Amino acid sequence: MKFIALVSAFISFSLWANPRVGDRSVLEGRAEGMKVRIEASITRYDARQDKLLIVTKSSFGGAIQDLEEWVEADSVMTPEQGAMIVSECASLGGKQVVVPLRRGRFPACQITTPVGDFIGMGEILEQEANSLVWMGAFPINGMAKMTGPGMSLELIEFRWGK
Repeated sequence: MKFIALVSAFISFSLWANPRVGDRSVLEGRAEGMKVRIEASITRYDARQDKLLIVTKSSFGGAIQDLEEWVEADSVMTPEQGAMIVSECASLGGKQVVVPLRRGRFPACQITTPVGDFIGMGEILEQEANSLVWMGAFPINGMAKMTGPGMSLELIEFRWGK
C-alpha cells in the first residue's frame, strides 16, 4: 500500500505550470508483483487561489485508493513544458528518445533517477536502485513510463483538456 500512496503523491505533484481542466493520464503496470493502475484528472480550477483539483484513483493489487487534492497550478505539466524538457534533455542529464506507448510513439527524455530522488521531488519513490523514467509532453506530471527494481509503469491513456 505504501507504493500506491507514494505513486499517487507523485501523480498529484510535478514541477511545471499552466495545465487545463480536463487533463487526464492513466498509468498501468506492476509493482511488488501486483497489478497497478493510476488514473489522474484535473477536475476544477480555483482562479482566486490559482489552484487545481487533481482527482486520483489508484488500484494496487485490487485495493483501491481515491485522493482529491488541491495543488498549485504552476506545479502541473503543460504540453509546452513537456516539449521543453525533451528539447533540453541532455542538459537535464538525460537522453532524447522516442518512447513507444499504446497510443503511438512520442518524443521523450529518458532519465536515470538516483535512489530516493525523482527529478527534484525528494523521496517520492523509494527504490533500492536507480530507475529509468521517460518524461515529455504528457498530462499531469509529464511521465510516459518508469521502470525500476520490481516495478514498471506505462502511460496507456492521456488527454489534454476537455
